[in-house]
Amino acid sequence: MSFWKMEGGGNDFVVINNLDGLIKEEDKRAFSRKILHPKFGVGGDGLILIETSSNYDFRMRIFNPDGSEPTMCGNGARCAVRFAVENGLVSRFHLKFETGAGVIEGEIKGKEVKILLSPPGELKLDYPLKIDGEEIIVSSVNTGVPHVIVETENLEEIDVKEKGKSLRYHPEFQPEGTNVNFVRYKNRNFCEVRVYERGVEDETLCCGTGGVACAVIGIEKGILSSPVEVYFVKGGEKLRVYCEEGKYYLEGKVWKVFEGIYEGGRYGEAE
Repeated sequence: MSFWKMEGGGNDFVVINNLDGLIKEEDKRAFSRKILHPKFGVGGDGLILIETSSNYDFRMRIFNPDGSEPTMCGNGARCAVRFAVENGLVSRFHLKFETGAGVIEGEIKGKEVKILLSPPGELKLDYPLKIDGEEIIVSSVNTGVPHVIVETENLEEIDVKEKGKSLRYHPEFQPEGTNVNFVRYKNRNFCEVRVYERGVEDETLCCGTGGVACAVIGIEKGILSSPVEVYFVKGGEKLRVYCEEGKYYLEGKVWKVFEGIYEGGRYGEAE
């Protein structure tokens, strides 16, 4: 089975053309756990399947290393755009495709890919939560997937894995849980972020929808104004977020790392 390994903003993905339905619905969760295994598979933050759509250019499905399926992934969506264009699955550089979070528009210029996300929802600003016996103030928004945002000036000192896990599983966000972003707003057009992603269950180098979530909260609170440069401290990556007439765009480079053939390894190869 052929695949591309792609990277956008420090998040890496295995991307597969599944227009012919080679990977069956009942096998997708188990397949994602196998191919994303860091030792016995290809490894990656997510598996992206390009599938058929009745009304749009294609449908994007994304699966986490634990087999769960989020509705959306910003950096994954940007990788899907470049994959579809460069593999001839679409014949133009501006396209529309389906995700679990709605229809996404994408535009590619060389290695730069810009997407228009579905409208942010479930916005909630500055409310208290108790974690580990401490009350903190958070904000939250859904930018295709749920995100909680914690503002801090001590970004480098935070134990992202432990505090992120506590918030990810907090009763306020059950049963689905949430992604967690720790943000430091530096000026009107720049913020720094560290992120804990559900499904990966750890700090990741970057998160596209998380970057947009931090921008949404900053703009809604009057701290930021568009365009916003989001710097991800863990991976040293920068993404750009634009807010135009209430619509949010995410832009940055997308890379093809390599392409290969997946034979299953110990999970699929005959003895």
